Amino acid sequence: MSTAFTLPPADLLADFDALEASLQADASGDKARSLHRYFAQVELESRQAQVRSVDFDEKRVAGLLAEAFAAMQRTVAAAWAKLHGRDLAL
Repeated sequence: MSTAFTLPPADLLADFDALEASLQADASGDKARSLHRYFAQVELESRQAQVRSVDFDEKRVAGLLAEAFAAMQRTVAAAWAKLHGRDLAL
């Protein structure tokens, strides 16, 4: 099994380096929604890898990755909401 997943689009790479500043500057929520979609996509890829794998350790790693990507979706939405005082419309 490969634990590789889709890399983020080039326009999101800088946001990984300065996530808080990026979300603070994102009044419209467009960047936060893009990040949320990216993390949802790689969570799905990890879940699919988990289902396909027959090796226990590989299943475990894929499951941990999926949980981490799901947590990042929640983190991005919560951070944006805290910074802007309203929920992020997904």
